Amino acid sequence: MSFELSFADERVMRMPPMSVASLEALGSELAAALGLRFAPGRAFVDWSELLHVTLPRLNVHVYPARSGEIEGAEGATDPTGAPGDAIYILLPVDVNDAVELEGRAGNRARSTFLHEVSHAALHVPLIRQWARRQSGRGAHDHQKLLNRVRRGSLRAYEDPEWQAWTLAGCIIAPRSALEPVAARGPERLAPGFGVSGEFLQAHMRRLKLIGEGR
Repeated sequence: MSFELSFADERVMRMPPMSVASLEALGSELAAALGLRFAPGRAFVDWSELLHVTLPRLNVHVYPARSGEIEGAEGATDPTGAPGDAIYILLPVDVNDAVELEGRAGNRARSTFLHEVSHAALHVPLIRQWARRQSGRGAHDHQKLLNRVRRGSLRAYEDPEWQAWTLAGCIIAPRSALEPVAARGPERLAPGFGVSGEFLQAHMRRLKLIGEGR
């Protein structure tokens, strides 16, 4: 899985631009709402409680996907519904089962999980509002809004995937917890945040805490 702008031919909808700074501010708010705590090089997260208690309390529900339901994707967030309706995140069974596990498989699964949580926070409300305005009759025609442009034609800050990866990093690994220990490098730091080294490397590059060569 790539954690940077890639898959240039993939078709997505253009999102309102968001800067890294604005995503950092939102990430801080969401981390507080999710009950996350931090120390240099460490996030304190009860992943089971987050998955089964905290998110459902916020009307976000995570389920294992049935065979073929998300067509081989590593995760999907359903944007259908009206504003205020529950939001559903689907993860392949192996990814869903690994979110609460220790080690490499769990780190990778949690990176995907946080990415989908970020879509739920950033993009589902927008898509639902736009669909309602477009229909004008209370119907929610989401398909007309999705898969609009090639990702390669977007600037990173307009790309929903870039935005979601950036926000995911800001939720789980804020600058304040990374900056004092950035010299250790993403591979050594990643287990302390419960995510993959690739995820944290891309995040630290976006925050300009490491250079492109790291």
